[in-house]
Amino acid sequence: MRIVAGTKRWAIVTSTYTYKVPKLRVGEFIGETATAVFDKQLLSPRRSKERTETFRFIQYMFSRCITAGWEKNRTEFKRSNGYAELAVKTLFSFWGFVNVQGTAEPCNLHWAAVLDMLSTKFDSATFDSITPFSHALASRNFGFHHGRLKFVDYGNAELAAFVFQHMNAFEKALAEFHLIHNT
Repeated sequence: MRIVAGTKRWAIVTSTYTYKVPKLRVGEFIGETATAVFDKQLLSPRRSKERTETFRFIQYMFSRCITAGWEKNRTEFKRSNGYAELAVKTLFSFWGFVNVQGTAEPCNLHWAAVLDMLSTKFDSATFDSITPFSHALASRNFGFHHGRLKFVDYGNAELAAFVFQHMNAFEKALAEFHLIHNT
């Protein structure tokens, strides 16, 4: 068993299952919101407009720092079956607080190799539409599960929509990595 600390979540990895828990960025939330409250002097009765803007900012920061990871875990669980063989299936989710999926062997491919393989499967206009979420195609978001390269982190809603739209091209590209990995 090992614990892996990513930028947005913790993963407890055993030989069979991986348990994904989102990181709560409480320090960032407190720091940003405290700065907004004290810089704008919200305690003053003459600051009602600034108070409303700051409360909106606090809500935004709460969703970004506290609940965003839960939402991504929930998205992963909801989309797990739709990915079929493109992703390591999320077997269970406890409301996004903990996701349980099969364990995949870490992928040591460079993200450029993934993008290069995908560039051969898409026309240039379609490939250019990958750029807004090309960071989600980084090798840390893939792993070899039962010898096949699959998504292990697929909570990005925009990427999910793109993958569903171009499912055949992704299947072909990942199948080529399967052949390379098993030779």
